[in-house]
Amino acid sequence: MRMIAALRLGLAVAALWASTPVASAAVPLGPAGSPPPSAGFTNVFLTWDGRTETLVIDPSIQAESEQLAVVVPTPAPAETAPVEPGLFGALHDLSAPEVVVDRNWFTAVEPPPAQHYISVFGGMSPPGPPSLSGSLEAVDAWLSARGIAVDPTTRDALEGYRREGWSFTAVQLGEAMHRGITFDNPDGRVSTEPVRLRFETDRLIYPMRADRGAPGPMTTKMYVLADHRLARGDSDANQHNIDIEFAGRLTPADQALLNEPIQRGHDYLTVLTTTVPAPSTITTDATFVRAASDEPFRQTVTHVENVELFGVPRGWVFAGIGLAAAALIGVIVIRRRARG
Repeated sequence: MRMIAALRLGLAVAALWASTPVASAAVPLGPAGSPPPSAGFTNVFLTWDGRTETLVIDPSIQAESEQLAVVVPTPAPAETAPVEPGLFGALHDLSAPEVVVDRNWFTAVEPPPAQHYISVFGGMSPPGPPSLSGSLEAVDAWLSARGIAVDPTTRDALEGYRREGWSFTAVQLGEAMHRGITFDNPDGRVSTEPVRLRFETDRLIYPMRADRGAPGPMTTKMYVLADHRLARGDSDANQHNIDIEFAGRLTPADQALLNEPIQRGHDYLTVLTTTVPAPSTITTDATFVRAASDEPFRQTVTHVENVELFGVPRGWVFAGIGLAAAALIGVIVIRRRARG
C-alpha cells in the first residue's frame, strides 16, 4: 500500500522530503519517479504587538513521503509553541459570510455538489522538539542529520533571507504525523496541527519570497488581527489577486490566542485572500498598512431555497390553481349568460 502523507503547508514555508531534493521553497514535491503532490489551501494567522509577531501557519499538501519537515524564515530567531485546538475554525466562524435566503417559487435549482473534506487533528505532536531555530547553517546540519535534503531552488530562496540576517526555524513533521493518517479519505487530505512561531520584528510581516519557485498558482487566506483595518502595503500587492473577505472588530472569544491581542486593543480582524497566479513574480514579503478606513465588511452568500409542494415548484402549483380557478369562473359566467 502506498503511503499518502498529507499536511498543511503555508506560503512562507519550505517543504523538505527525506533524501529527496525539493524543487521549490514552498510548493510540495515528492520523491523522483512518484506522482507529484498537490498543494492545497493555506490559512495563516498574524498579529503584532509592536515588538513581537505571532505567526500561525496551517498549510495543506498531499505527498507520497515517510518524513517531512518545514523551514520558516523569520527576521529574528523564533520560538515554537503549541496551538490551541480550533483556532482556524473559530476564525472561520467569526468571519463567515452572511447567508441570505432566496426562495425560488418557480424553478427547481440543482444544489451545488457536495464538498468532501475530512480533517484529522492530533496526528502531529505540538511543534516543539524535534525542531530547531537558528542560522541557516545550523538548520542545514539539523536537516542533514535527519536525511532531509534541500534542492538548489529552495537553497537559493533561503540564501536570500540569510544574506539579510534572517533566522530559520525547522520543524520535523513526518514521524508523529503518521499516527493521524487515514486511508479512506475520499480527497486524500489529512490535516495536522498548525505551526506557531513567535519572533521579534519591527513590523508585521509574512515571508512570501520563499515561494518564488512554486510551479503553479498559490493561494493563502491571511487572518490579520490589529488595532485597525489593514491592507497589503508591499509592492507585490498590485501584481497579485487580493480579495477582502472580512473586516470588523471582535469581542473576546474562547481562543486564548485571540483574546491576548484583543485585550490590548488589537481587536480588528482583517481577512485577506491572496492568490498568486505566477509565483515567479513574487519580489517581496507581505507587509501591511492601515486601510483608508475602519469600515466593516462581510461577504454575502445567497442560498437558493426551492419552495416545492409534492416535488413540484410551489409557484407553478399556485399558478396552476389560479388558472384553474379563473377557467372555472369563466365557465360559470358563460353559462349564466347563456341562461339569461
